[in-house]
Amino acid sequence: MFNFMQNNLFTAYTLEVDFPKIYDFESNKQEARNALDSIKALYDKDKFINQNEHQ
Repeated sequence: MFNFMQNNLFTAYTLEVDFPKIYDFESNKQEARNALDSIKALYDKDKFINQNEHQ
């Protein structure tokens, strides 16, 4: 199960019924994928593990 459902952030009804009515996921799928890929390219896990919170 998805973490956001276990944390009660969204109900199954909201995710499966309401959101598809509000948001056009299919037409924005590639744009979202590109944004995620850009974010992942910035994230260097080894670099962040060695930093303190204030850095």
